[in-house]
Amino acid sequence: TQRSIAERLQGYLSTISERDLTSQSRLQVALVLRQLGNISMAQGQLVEALALFTRSRDALEQLSRDDPGNSQALFELGQAEFWIGWVHTQEGRWDLAERSLSSYFDVSSALFDSDQDNAQWAMEMAYALSNLGMLERQRVTVNPSKVLENLKAAMEYNRRAVELQPDESSYQIELADSHANLADAWLEVCNLGEALASRIENVSFARQFFLSEPGNNRLKLRLAFSLSGLAGVQRMVGLEDEAMESLTDSVALLGQLAMLDPSNLTYRWNLHRKRASIASLLAAMGATDESWSLSASIESELRKLSREDQVISVVNGVEFAAFLLHYSNLAFDRGDQVLASRWLNEATERLQEILREHPDSKAALEEMQLATYQYWHQNENSLPSDQSLQAYTRIMSSDGVQGCDDAAIAARLNILQGDKKSARDYTQYLLGKGYYEPEFAQFCRKHELCDET
Repeated sequence: TQRSIAERLQGYLSTISERDLTSQSRLQVALVLRQLGNISMAQGQLVEALALFTRSRDALEQLSRDDPGNSQALFELGQAEFWIGWVHTQEGRWDLAERSLSSYFDVSSALFDSDQDNAQWAMEMAYALSNLGMLERQRVTVNPSKVLENLKAAMEYNRRAVELQPDESSYQIELADSHANLADAWLEVCNLGEALASRIENVSFARQFFLSEPGNNRLKLRLAFSLSGLAGVQRMVGLEDEAMESLTDSVALLGQLAMLDPSNLTYRWNLHRKRASIASLLAAMGATDESWSLSASIESELRKLSREDQVISVVNGVEFAAFLLHYSNLAFDRGDQVLASRWLNEATERLQEILREHPDSKAALEEMQLATYQYWHQNENSLPSDQSLQAYTRIMSSDGVQGCDDAAIAARLNILQGDKKSARDYTQYLLGKGYYEPEFAQFCRKHELCDET
């Protein structure tokens, strides 16, 4: 298990003195520190993980200064910057994440410039650009053009790596992820056709590699994520049965991983996050009793995980709140106003706490806007008299370009504000893009913004 590996690595570190080490041994110590950081991260100990990643980065930075011609040390320095950036991303610290991920990009650029026919360095450029593009998507003031530019460039570097070293399967595997990331970028401009095509390519690659090595847990996890990502776009375009099939397959794979290593909280969070997606889709498809039963189980598991996880990441915190919003809406539709209010209030409190600490978290703000609309809907079209939710009725804009989720939220907020014309404009924009997400379709019909969706 992860714990036993960590104990062995800690034992190794306790036997050495860094002052007596060669450059190669110093490099190995830095890599051990990083591996310990990865184990801490998997166990939900993000503060400890960040400290270990930082120690690894500092050691590699010093080694690169002492031995400037050591390309391996420079490469590993880039990896260290990535992991620091990843933790900051999980914690919603976008500026700190960008600083580390930009340093990773700088290292990758230096390596690629030193040898443009090196497939590994081309792949590092793909990773670096992809990370910067995906980070941009997290910001409230997202720049969709910047996201697309970075992720298209990442795809080209990935393809270049495959051309340079076609027998390296890992580059082919990463090409699958490049398709997934590009799909997310297309959603920022609500190009659902391109997003769906990229997601289908992603799943095709991921399934091919998993079937070639079904005992590989890393490939199993990639396929699980690929399937859930495809399900998200399938749901947006109204392919509800197909989305359910994709989610069911994803949950089956994640369940296998969680069973193999119960100490890995990341596996368990992922499992119950995707089960929550199934519960939400069941409700949207009218299977409310089945959704209710499943949601009760998910709530119990997520609360258990919350007690075990030493530091809940911003990402997991937002997703837990999103689940509570679903549970509240389900309770309201079943006529249980008490439970509906309880879950809605808890979700609102969790999201407000996240936004106080991370005001630039787009995911948290979007869920808070949905919570505000949900409060208005559940309380006879009124907001709290203390104005505590008023700030979340403002519609986000991005230079006239609307992502699918942005436009769907804006339509709801327009209805809340009494601006039915603007709500209809957003609805027509979405329908013109092929957006037939089932919950939005219900909203659309309820407020007579469309005939049939």
